[in-house]
Amino acid sequence: MDDEPSIAKMGKQILELMGYQAEACTDPLDVLARIKDDPNQFDLVITDLTMPGM
Repeated sequence: MDDEPSIAKMGKQILELMGYQAEACTDPLDVLARIKDDPNQFDLVITDLTMPGM
């Protein structure tokens, strides 16, 4: 998760090249809602240190 779309996309691509399933997101409230909805869907969440609206 990063508020800069290009950074979020790059992180996703790097993780996928390493064989991981990855998602990229730029909206922190959306990410929190998705994690609360199904916490077992994610093994790891990588975030920017400061996110708008948080």
